[in-house]
Amino acid sequence: MTTLPTRLTSRSPLPEAAAGYWWRLAYRHRAAEWTLYALLLTGLPLVAWWAADWPLQRWSLALHGLLGMFGAPLVVAPFWLAHRRLLQTSRKALLRVTGRLMEILLLIIAVSGFYLVWWGNRGDTLGAVMHWAHLIATLTFAPLLLRHAFRWSVLRPLWRRLGWLRTTP
Repeated sequence: MTTLPTRLTSRSPLPEAAAGYWWRLAYRHRAAEWTLYALLLTGLPLVAWWAADWPLQRWSLALHGLLGMFGAPLVVAPFWLAHRRLLQTSRKALLRVTGRLMEILLLIIAVSGFYLVWWGNRGDTLGAVMHWAHLIATLTFAPLLLRHAFRWSVLRPLWRRLGWLRTTP
């Protein structure tokens, strides 16, 4: 006759697998970085001083809106949430400071972008404030992202070609 164990000795592998995935996600930046660059490139033709033709603006607006509504929450937000713990544990002051600034700017961009998608810039004061907050935060966020991710960026091959990175012999 076999006896049943009175208590479980092994833990469920699911929480451990999820924790391992979450840990690895903090370092998997390529999809999030590409999504942020795509949002920047599709958003620039929408700025009034860019003076892009309407067909370009129409497609750019549609792509920017879709990327902002789906790409950012599905790709950028999980990476950001997993990456946040590195702000506390990193010994590199530059990465902590740029990371914290990017976090604040990302919040401003998300809130103003949400407003602009659902209500738009209707010409009132709040619409203008949201438009300028979105634009200024984005134009500040982009160089911070380039500096923060300089050593690991998906743009590294471009920087090497431009001579911004030393090639090792």
